[in-house]
Amino acid sequence: MFLQMMAPHEGQGAVLARLADGSRGRPVRPEVARLAAAIASTQTTEARAMAARLRAW
Repeated sequence: MFLQMMAPHEGQGAVLARLADGSRGRPVRPEVARLAAAIASTQTTEARAMAARLRAW
């Protein structure tokens, strides 16, 4: 049940981080863009891993 609830949560974190990465034409400080990209990458990887564990279970 934990993974079922956390997988979408991780995906939502990636979506939110992409809003702050500067790719939507908004001015963003470089360190904020780097942090947002790192968060989006990590959250996406974790969401995929959780989904794979649920499929295997």
